[in-house]
Order: sequence, then structure tokens, then C-alpha cells
Amino acid sequence: MSVLKKKSVPNVGLILLDELLKPIHANLEAARILSYPQEPPAPEALNKLLRDRLRLMIAENHLSSGDGKVFEFKSGSRTYRCRAFTLSWNTQQSAARMIIFLERSARDALDFSAISERYNLTPREARTAQLVMHGMTSKEIAVHLNISPNTVKTFLHTTMLKMAVTTRTGIVGRILESQIEFAEPVSENERMSTG
Repeated sequence: MSVLKKKSVPNVGLILLDELLKPIHANLEAARILSYPQEPPAPEALNKLLRDRLRLMIAENHLSSGDGKVFEFKSGSRTYRCRAFTLSWNTQQSAARMIIFLERSARDALDFSAISERYNLTPREARTAQLVMHGMTSKEIAVHLNISPNTVKTFLHTTMLKMAVTTRTGIVGRILESQIEFAEPVSENERMSTG
């Protein structure tokens, strides 16, 4: 397996898997993500680490085929979002079968407990709103929560009613609005020094 020394896309890990779902390529960011909180080890140890971590992720998330499946996983104390896609080309030159993208989930820092309280959301409505914030479609949310797409639509509808909005974008807007309001106020001196 090869590991690129240079990041081609900042903060996005990239892994190519062969037909046996074993890693054949990983960029440096993928190595950093999967070995966090330690630094990526030497190549031989890195190959074993990646194989072991990926085997566990594949088993836990039923990744026999990628088809755009999205899930989250922890590496150290950090949460990452993973998207897996099956590669459809059939050539003798490429053994790659699946590509996996890993990226840091920055939206986990949002305080959904305060938002849930403010809009009187049930835990499932709040979780659905979180996944909307991650950019997931209704089908992706249904798979992630192991519920039907119609149940997702119901959660989205009741969330929209409680937040007094009419679209998924409105949900995102309300959440971001709330986060700004919940953030600590910036003093006039701090505002002037950054402006």
C-alpha cells in the first residue's frame, strides 16, 4: 500500500480499497486521521494499523458496497464523517474497488441540548436536525438512524413546525442563528482588535 507524502486536498483523508476491501492507497491525512492521537507510524506499522481500523469500520457499518454511504466514527476524541463510494470501472490496470473519504466533523461542536430545549425537540427530532446540518439526505438519515424515510419526513415536518420554518435550509438557519445567540458575547475591545 502506498501513502502520499503530500496532501492533495486539505483535511480530507482518501483511501482506496481493493476487491477484498484491503487498503491499496491512503493519503497522509487519512493516515493522520486513523492513527490519531499519535502521529502516523512507519510504513509497515501503518499498513497494519490501516488494515485493522478499516476492517473494523467496514464490519461495523456494513460497507460491502459503498454507494455513497455516510457514517461517523471516532478516532481518539475527534469525530469524523466518512463517505464510501463503489468504483464502477472495470479495467485490468486498476485494482481499486472502493474509495473512502474521511473528514473532520466540525459541526459536532454545536450545542444541540440548548437548541432542543429552545424549540422543544424530542431526542429523535434533534438527532435528525443534526444530520440535516451534516448535509445528509432523508434517505441517508433513514439509513443512519435505522428508520424509514417516511419517519424521517415526519421528524423533519414536526421540527419545521416547532422552529417555524418551511424548509430544511430553514432548520439549518435556525440552528446557526441559535448558536450565534448562545455564543459568548464579544467585548467591544475584542471586536475592534479583529476588525
